[in-house]
Parts: sequence; C-alpha cells; structure tokens
Amino acid sequence: MKRLILLILLVIIAITAIIALTGCTKDKNTNLQSDTQPTELTFKFEVTYKDGSTDEFDITTAETNLAEALLSEGLVEGDVGQYGLFVTAVNGAAIEDTNAYWELLVDGESSMAGASSVEIEPGITYAFKYATF
Repeated sequence: MKRLILLILLVIIAITAIIALTGCTKDKNTNLQSDTQPTELTFKFEVTYKDGSTDEFDITTAETNLAEALLSEGLVEGDVGQYGLFVTAVNGAAIEDTNAYWELLVDGESSMAGASSVEIEPGITYAFKYATF
C-alpha cells in the first residue's frame, strides 16, 4: 500500500514538473513584433538663430536619444557634463553672449529636460532657440 501511494506521488510530481517546464519554454518566433525596435526614427528639427531667422531639418536616425541623434548629424556641439550635453552651438551658430543659451523646445513648448534626457518620438518637432536671460 505504501508503495502504491509513493508511486502515485511520484507520478503526480513528474506530471507537475513536465507541465511547469513546458509552460516556461518560449517559442523563438513569438512576440517578435513587440520586442523589435524600429531601425530608424524620423522627426523634424528646427533652429531659431539669434537674429530670428530659422532653419528646418527632416532627420532620419537610428538613434533613440535626441542629443545623440543631433550630435551624429553634426547639428549640435557642446560639452558633456554630469547633467548631460550642454549645447554650445547649433548648426554652426555658437552662443555669443554670456547671458545666452540654446533653449530646447519640444512641439513648441520649453522642455523641462535637456536633450540628453529626451527620447525621440516620431511626429514630434524638436527645436533649439537662441535665448537670453
């Protein structure tokens, strides 16, 4: 009788282990769409210079971070510090005044984050505007 109970317990444990192990395997072809990141992102970039003139760019990049994308396109220059990229020039136009800076705008609104902290979203317009304080 003890052997029969032991045999039944072993069969139950074996079945449970088989179910648990087969439930944990993942087919390599499932969820490929959700795990795959787009290879390129496209966004608009605008520059407003000190004199008020503007330039617009349509950018396609493999970068997902705004600062990295603009650096790789050669559209910004700056110094990287503990808070990220401090932009000192945009499209070749450098900061000329001690009380000036390049203001980052996201869809026309002043950004609370720097370019190093902004992840690119398709359809959004990013801009740098020469500003003074």
